[in-house]
Order: sequence, then C-alpha cells, then structure tokens
Amino acid sequence: MKRVLQTASICIIALGLIFGRYIGRWLVNIFDNPDTSINDGRLYIDQYLSKCDTIKLNVKNFADSADYFEVKAKFNPSSADNMAIIYKHEIKFYSDSLRKYFSIFYFFGYSSMDEDFGMYLVRAIKDPGAEIIATVNKQELADNTYGTKDKPIPIVYFRLLKDES
Repeated sequence: MKRVLQTASICIIALGLIFGRYIGRWLVNIFDNPDTSINDGRLYIDQYLSKCDTIKLNVKNFADSADYFEVKAKFNPSSADNMAIIYKHEIKFYSDSLRKYFSIFYFFGYSSMDEDFGMYLVRAIKDPGAEIIATVNKQELADNTYGTKDKPIPIVYFRLLKDES
C-alpha cells in the first residue's frame, strides 16, 4: 500500500508540474493577458501618410539616446513571462527655422542592430548643420502641442540632402 501511495503521489506531482508549467501558463496567457502584440496602427497608416509632407531641416545640436521596453511576445513555454525586449533609438533636435523640436525613432529587436544602425545614423548627420529632407505629418507640424522638447514632431522618413546630387 505504501508503494502505491508513493507512486500515485509522484504521478500527481508530475502532472501538476506539467500542468502548471505548460498547460496552465498557456491558459492564463489566453484568458488573462490581453494580446498587446496586435498592431491596430496598420489600419490607419495610409490615412496618416496621406497627411504627410516633406520639409527641409537643418540638424545641429542633436541629442542621441537609446532605450528599451518590453512587449508581449508569442507564447513560449520555455519563457517565464512571454515578454520580448524592443530597443528604441531616438535622435532629437531643434530646428531654428521652424522653432520646433523633431525626433527620429528607430526600433530594433536586437541591441546589436541598434548599436550598428545608431552609429551609422549619428555619423550620417554628425556634420554641424547637416541638412535632411524629412517627411512629417502636416497636422502635427501645425499643432502647437507638438514640437516641444517633451513632445517632438516625429519624422516618418528622412534622407540626407547631400545624397541628392
């Protein structure tokens, strides 16, 4: 009888571990955690880009920063919390002609990509007074709440003006 109880308890513990580690986490992931990996922005991208225009900006005295944040990833039984790290690279600068702050954002899944691209980006505009052609949203450009140091106008796309030759 003692042997039967030992075997039964080992089986129950094994089932509990399997359920808790794999099946239970999967159920909690489905019912309890909202899926933040769904990007509803794709529905509005055409509308946003139709309101964009290109302007010429002079980049000087820019601030270069790198940061990271966590987002929900796809379910992975070997991961403890199903989170993925996204690296953000930002260059913020002030335009004297428009008297507004602008920012260039790039997002990467690996920090090495951020370091490589960030170095390229900073080298590309390192010349004092480098000029770029930037695509920005006209509504954000006209809005007085945008363009401050805390809420710079995002640049959707840019290229160096010297590349135009």
